[in-house]
Amino acid sequence: MGLIAQEVQKVLPQVVLADEDGYLAVNYATLVPVLIEAMKEMKQEIELLKAQAKAK
Repeated sequence: MGLIAQEVQKVLPQVVLADEDGYLAVNYATLVPVLIEAMKEMKQEIELLKAQAKAK
């Protein structure tokens, strides 16, 4: 299981590395903090949407 480096590079080029032959690879260690932050943002948005739904 993994990610396609070319697809990740379009969104997060800072987590994709190229070797001396030009092959791309995802640096998963640098991807983890980005994913955690995205999850935090999603949680905040979900809580906001729930609050708005209750207010209606």
